Amino acid sequence: SLVTKSEEAIELEQRFALTNFIGTNFLLHLKRSILLLNRDHIASKLDVLPADDLPWVGYEASHVLTNLADDSLSLSTGLAGIWSAGMFEGGDQAIVIIPMENAKANAKLLTYMGPLRKDRLWLDDQAVYFKVDGKYRSKIGVPVDQAPNIYGCYDPEQNRLTIVRLLLGEEADHYSNSHPNVQPLPYTNGEAIPIYNNGPMDYQPTEEVSFYELESTSPLKALAPQESLSHTHLMCHFYGSTDELNVMAEPLLGIDLGTLHR
Repeated sequence: SLVTKSEEAIELEQRFALTNFIGTNFLLHLKRSILLLNRDHIASKLDVLPADDLPWVGYEASHVLTNLADDSLSLSTGLAGIWSAGMFEGGDQAIVIIPMENAKANAKLLTYMGPLRKDRLWLDDQAVYFKVDGKYRSKIGVPVDQAPNIYGCYDPEQNRLTIVRLLLGEEADHYSNSHPNVQPLPYTNGEAIPIYNNGPMDYQPTEEVSFYELESTSPLKALAPQESLSHTHLMCHFYGSTDELNVMAEPLLGIDLGTLHR
């Protein structure tokens, strides 16, 4: 339900009940606040300012999840968390860029669904790169201990650079993974940044374009009654030539976009 709204922001809330796989009943309250960003916000949150003539749009979605039940959540009964995802049309040259020092040698990525060849997932000393054409069902996850607080996606066909900023929890916190099966230890080996590329359910390549998702997750928490957790997901889209977008990409991602065309 709507709480407040203005030209720049909206606040929504919802009380709801959920039941997990083992039958635990959750009673939760979620507050969601969405803020359209201006240049001052970009300067303060990304520490870089877009050129005056560079088209862009951005928003920040902030969430607060509260346990309304009389009992605390626990590892044995189930934890609660927040998952944010933005869905976009795939592109033949669209590439997700996840900055990570010495990624080629040290990355501990989780991979799901269809197997990933080197033309879809590759790594170097600066970053992880994942093709998001919306034509092949696949997914990767970046563990919290390796996840940066900023990552991006470049689509040269759309002349668009997308920047995602998230607030990370502590390394010791529990995070979910994307394995769709019953697990003896579901809160270990989790991810703070999941990225999904859609495609046919049989994992066969197709020429029919669908979508991809730029995601982030909060830690999963054993919330006591009336205890809350929060999660913030900021997303900006910048539009311009490769040189114009490099003014944002180089300081935020450490990448020259001109080197990404494969």
